[in-house]
Order: sequence, then structure tokens, then C-alpha cells
Amino acid sequence: MTVFEKEMTLFSVVSANNKLLPVLNRFGIYMGLGDATIEQTCRDHGINVSFFMEIINTFSDENYFPENQLIEFDLSLIIQYLKQTHFYYFDFVLPDFEEQLEKISESNKNESNDFSVLNLFYRKYKSEITDHLSDEDKNVFPYVTDIQNVFNKNMSVQSFKSKYVNRSIGDFEKEHSDIETKLNDLKNIIIKYLPSGYNPNLCNKFLYSLMRFEADLKNHARIEDKILIPKVIELEAKMDKIHEDQ
Repeated sequence: MTVFEKEMTLFSVVSANNKLLPVLNRFGIYMGLGDATIEQTCRDHGINVSFFMEIINTFSDENYFPENQLIEFDLSLIIQYLKQTHFYYFDFVLPDFEEQLEKISESNKNESNDFSVLNLFYRKYKSEITDHLSDEDKNVFPYVTDIQNVFNKNMSVQSFKSKYVNRSIGDFEKEHSDIETKLNDLKNIIIKYLPSGYNPNLCNKFLYSLMRFEADLKNHARIEDKILIPKVIELEAKMDKIHEDQ
């Protein structure tokens, strides 16, 4: 697959892969792209062009993952992007799933068919992913931001240690459930067990939406697991060394 370069126009990038549109939105870039290059657009929006390039290429090609390059970026860039991704999930993806499920349920032409199993499983999945993302927003991201503040001289090591007594990024990660596995289970229930009598086009649309979300979530998790967490672990070790020397 073609690797995008900053000299290319954003229009050509979106034309090559329209699944990148939600990713652009997370950077504050919307329709009306014109013929501006990626570099020009990033400059106009105050976006770090190198970070932007690595993100869109990562999402465009599952085999592209510049771990060494991404880990060099400031944590604030990564956190801001992850927060915007969460907002997209909360504000659009999950409500859209709800609407699609309601339409599928209303399309039932056979009253004996039971939609409750799928609906119940989705409700449990929604609760689980909501808890997962909310935990990151309320606990993990502030922790990461504060550890960055220590190295930016905006917070003392002692203040950090007092605020997060005996905590580490590993503690937060242990609390996270395997939401990707549950999403795969949800897909399998639809494919294998959804009764007949429901509008097949609506069912297909919902399944396609789940698959797109699955791909997005997988890339989101790669950035967290392969970039964010190792970088924080490295900073934690440096901070502990500073604390010991004081």
C-alpha cells in the first residue's frame, strides 16, 4: 500500500482511503480540503506534520507502524489525539450503533424472532467499553499528563509521588478489560445466530460498522500499548531515579 507523503494533497489521501475521514476530524480537519498539501494544511491548523503523517499512515496500512518514530513524540500530542478518538467513539460511534440496532429491531417481520440476546450482549459491551474509555479519560490520561509535567518542570517529583501514591501506569492497565475480544464476539453472534426476519441490508450495514470500528479500535490500542505505555514506563523509571537521588 502507498505510503502517504506530506507533499501530497489531503484530497488525494482521502480519495485513496476514505476511512481516514474520521481520523482527520480528530485533528480538527473537515470537508472543504481544496488542493492544499498535507504540509500546508497541518501548518494552517497548527498540527505537528510529522505526527500527523505517522498517524494517517498507521491507520491506512495495518503493516505500517513506526514504533521508533512515534515513541519520540511528546506525550501531550499522543494524549490529545487519544482524547479526540474517545470523543469520536462517545459522540458518534456508540450512538450510531444504538440507532442502527433500533432500526434492525423495528424491521422484524416475524414476531416470534427474539432480538433480546443480541441487544443484551450489545448493552453489556457498550457498558464495558464506556467504562474502559472513561477510566482512561479520568485516570490514565491525567496520570500521563502529570508525569509529562514533571519533566516539563511544571510539577515536582514529590508532588507527583504524593498525588499518585504507589501507582504506576501498569496499575491502570491491569484494570482494563479485553474490549476487542468482546467486539469480535458481538460480530460472531450477528453472523451465526441472528434470526431471519430482519432487514438484511440493515443487518449488513450494522456489521460493516462494527468491522470499521474494530479496525479503528485496533489501531487505537496499538498506539496505547506500543507507544504510550512504554514511553510512560520509561519516564517513570527516570523519575524514580531522580526521586532516589534527592
